Amino acid sequence: MLTDTPANSAGGASPSRWVNQELFLEYIKHFKTYSHASTESSKLLIMDNDKTRICSAVCERRKSQDCWKSWKSKQRPDNEKKLFVDSEGSDDEKMILDDDNYDSMKLGELEDESEKEEEIFDSVSTGDFVKVVYKGEYFPGSVQQKNKNSVRVSVTCMTGLRKWKWLDQEDLIFYPREDILKKLLPPTPAPGTASREASYFVFADW
Repeated sequence: MLTDTPANSAGGASPSRWVNQELFLEYIKHFKTYSHASTESSKLLIMDNDKTRICSAVCERRKSQDCWKSWKSKQRPDNEKKLFVDSEGSDDEKMILDDDNYDSMKLGELEDESEKEEEIFDSVSTGDFVKVVYKGEYFPGSVQQKNKNSVRVSVTCMTGLRKWKWLDQEDLIFYPREDILKKLLPPTPAPGTASREASYFVFADW
């Protein structure tokens, strides 16, 4: 929280300037949020690079560059498409990531992910071992069948620290290519297990 501000001011700026209430409220009315989807809470982008000041000059530049975008109070975008980095310092660079550049970057990321999925899926054959995700949890298993866009996997269950065991009743599920996270080396018997526990395995590259 900002403290020791002059009367009618809404926050501190550079040592010689303050944001008056009118300008600050105008800025807040048009503020935008930024968050990584499902990974962190939204953040207000109202600070300069020092992250401790609200500079009147920064606000004015945002306004003069027509970078603000308004929406109804109950609306909020899924993701921020304009990320501003600005400062009073002459050595700091200003970056404006516009909608087109943002969309291009996101498209590039999606293409990279898709290529990685293709590479993993293409490398998998019947009899291979893979790491799959199911309802947010991860399991190693053996590929029993491969189709055009999915593989049928018999998964194991965890029975201790990084020890796995095949289920008494085989668990066979078809997993789409995006749920095949990694091709694994064949498992080896868990060290220190007695002969009666020979069904316990470890995956070295898990």
